[in-house]
Amino acid sequence: TDVFEEALGRTVPLMAVAHVPNEPNSNSAFEITVTKQPEGATAEMALAETVRMFRETGNYELKRYFANVRFGDLTVTGAELSTSVYGPQLIQRMYVTMRKGFAFFISVTHIRPEDRDLYDPVLNSITVYRP
Repeated sequence: TDVFEEALGRTVPLMAVAHVPNEPNSNSAFEITVTKQPEGATAEMALAETVRMFRETGNYELKRYFANVRFGDLTVTGAELSTSVYGPQLIQRMYVTMRKGFAFFISVTHIRPEDRDLYDPVLNSITVYRP
């Protein structure tokens, strides 16, 4: 859709990692992207707009919001969404923080909770460079 295509055009992937073991329904992914935001935008606003887009264009259901989540020395806001992909339920957790007018999104996508947990050491090791 136009909304989705427009959002993709403003998004820059910084890092993406996929875990694809030999077990069925156990794939997972970790991604960090950045998107320029309008002046005055907050992390909560960027997250709400992204959740709205996912719900309208991808048949996602909002499960819950997270506030003040800590990863290493980074505080983020987040949301958990789900959708069905050819049977199994796919869960996506999105976390966002703002830096100098840019929204940094951290996403963990998984089917099984133990696959999401694979990324906890990465999340907890985040250190923010503050010049």
